[in-house]
Amino acid sequence: FVVDSANTTIARLQAGASRIDHWLDALDEGLVDWHQAVVNHDVSCYATESPYLGTTSDDPDGELAAAFGQAGQGGTALLELAQQAVERTDAFDCLDGFLREGADLHVVLVSARGESSSSDLDDYLDALSSRLVDSELVVSALVGDGGAGCVDGGTAASAAERTGGYLGDLCTGSWETHFDELAGVSRAMSDVPFEHELAYVPVLETLEVLVGDEPVDDWTYDEERNVLTLVGGDLFGIGSTVDLEYVAAVPCSD
Repeated sequence: FVVDSANTTIARLQAGASRIDHWLDALDEGLVDWHQAVVNHDVSCYATESPYLGTTSDDPDGELAAAFGQAGQGGTALLELAQQAVERTDAFDCLDGFLREGADLHVVLVSARGESSSSDLDDYLDALSSRLVDSELVVSALVGDGGAGCVDGGTAASAAERTGGYLGDLCTGSWETHFDELAGVSRAMSDVPFEHELAYVPVLETLEVLVGDEPVDDWTYDEERNVLTLVGGDLFGIGSTVDLEYVAAVPCSD
C-alpha cells in the first residue's frame, strides 16, 4: 500500500484500518501467501513495526491498522514513492526480502488527491517490473472520481487500468468492497495449482491424496514429470498438511 498521508486521505484510511481483519481474511481464504508493507512520504521505507508483514506476523491486523493511521503532511507522487520503496528491497536495506523469487507484486495507490509523479507512467511501470523475475506486476488505485471531496485519480487510475488492477472510489466506496476487490486481484495473480514432485514413481492405482485426514480426488498425475497436481485448491488452506500415500514402483531384480 502506497498512501498519501495527508489528513484528507488519512481520515478515510481510518475507516479502512478498522476493517483490516476483513482484508486479511479475504487473502487467507484465497490461499495467498502474502508479504505486505505500507509506505508514505513521512516514513521513507515503511510505516509498520516490522520492515514488512508476512503470514507469520504475530499481529498483522494491529500492525497494518497502525500503519494505515499514520498522519502527516503527505505527498501525491505515489508512483514515484512506489518505485523508491521497491528499490529498497536490495540486500541489507530495510525491505530486504520483501520481493521473493516468483512472488507477484500488487501495488495499491491510495489518495484522496490527484497523483502528481513527474515522469511518464511507462517509466514507473518499467522500473517496478524490472525488479521482478518471472512474476507479475499489477497496480490498483483507491482514488477519487472528482466528486465527494476527492480529486480525480489521474495517473494512478491510469496505472490500474493499464495493468488490470482494481480502480475504487476512495470517497464513496465501502472498505469491505475495496478489500474484497483488491483481494480478488491478488488471488487471481496467485491462482496457480499446487504441484509436488514425488520422491518415487508410484503404482498409480495405489496413489492416495489426503488433506488433513480427508482423502481428496481432485488431482492429476503427470507420469513424464512424476509430478502430482492438486486441482481443488479451495479444499485446503494455508498451513494445511497434504499427505501422499502410495506403493513405489521399483524395478524387479534378477
